[in-house]
Amino acid sequence: MSLLDAAYHIGLESNYAEQATPTRSYEAQSLDPRTETQMLRRAGFRKGSQAARHAKTIVIGSEHPLVMDVQHSGMGLLLQALVASTTGPTQVAATSAYTQEHDWGAAGITDSLTCQQAIQFPETGSSIFTHVGCMATGFRFRQSADGLLQLEVDLVGADVVTDVAEAAAAYVSDPGCFDWSQMELTVDSAAFADGTSFEWSIDTAMKTTRYAMRNSRLRKKPVHTGYPTVGGTIQSEWTKTEFYDDFVNGAEIPLNAKWTGVPDAIEAGHTHEFEIDMGAIVFAGDAPTQQPDDVAMQSLPFEVVEPTSGPLFSIKTKSADTAL
Repeated sequence: MSLLDAAYHIGLESNYAEQATPTRSYEAQSLDPRTETQMLRRAGFRKGSQAARHAKTIVIGSEHPLVMDVQHSGMGLLLQALVASTTGPTQVAATSAYTQEHDWGAAGITDSLTCQQAIQFPETGSSIFTHVGCMATGFRFRQSADGLLQLEVDLVGADVVTDVAEAAAAYVSDPGCFDWSQMELTVDSAAFADGTSFEWSIDTAMKTTRYAMRNSRLRKKPVHTGYPTVGGTIQSEWTKTEFYDDFVNGAEIPLNAKWTGVPDAIEAGHTHEFEIDMGAIVFAGDAPTQQPDDVAMQSLPFEVVEPTSGPLFSIKTKSADTAL
C-alpha cells in the first residue's frame, strides 16, 4: 500500500442522507474532506474561572471539492446528480454507442450522493471519510489550449463518518479523457475557431443551512432559494467585430461547446462525445486589447439566460456506457 492507493468513490442515494454503497470510482485530483462543526460554550459566572468553558462540539455537516478530468465514459452517475433530469443511456440505432442528456430544469438538483475519500497514511493504512447527503452547490468546466477538460464540483454533505469500510474500487474500463485539440465552439450557430480558453460555471443557489430543532444535528435537505447563476468566459483572438456588436446590443444567441474523441473509438462512425449546449447567452463584455508582443485578444464573459424553449442548458454525452 502506498500514497497512490488514495481513492474517491460515489454512490447515488435512494433518500437524502441515507448512506448508499458507492458504485463508481473517479480519479480525483485531490482529497480534501472538511468537517463542519459547531462548538458550544458555557459563559456563566463561575468563581475562579479564566475563560468560557467548552460544553460540546457538534458535527453539523461536511463539504469537499471534487476535481477531475472529464472521462470518455462513466460520467453519467455524477452528471445525474448535478442537474434536474437525465435521459438515457439511449442506444444509437443498432450500434454500440449510447447517448445521455442531462438537463437543467425548474426543479433544479434533487439527487444526493454518498461520497467516500480514502486518504492514505505515509506508511501503511488509511482513513476513510464517508460523506452522506452530498449535493452540489456549484460546478464548473475549464478548458485551455494546453490541457485536458476539467470538472470541479463543490459538494456539501449532511454528515461525515470515519467508521465505514472503503467500498470496492469501480473504475471504468476506458479512462480516456478529452483534451483541447478535440474541442470546438459554435457561437450563434456558426463555428468559431479562434477561442484559446473556455470556462463555464453554475452557482446552484441552494440554501444549505437548514438546521431545525428536531432531535437531530443533521441539516435538512438543501433546497433552491433563487435563480441559478450560470455563465462563463471565452478568451479568443480578435478576428471579428460580431461578438463585440452582440455585446453592446445585448443580443441573445445560442452557444455550444463540444469535444469529439478519436474517430471510430466506439465503432465505425461513432466516437466519444461530450457537449455543453446553451439555448441563449448574452455577452457581458468586452472590447479587444492589443499588446506590442501579441495579437489582439478579446475576453468574452457571458451569462446563460432563459431560452425561448427547452432547458437552460444540457450536458450531452456519447459513449459505450449502457448504464449511468
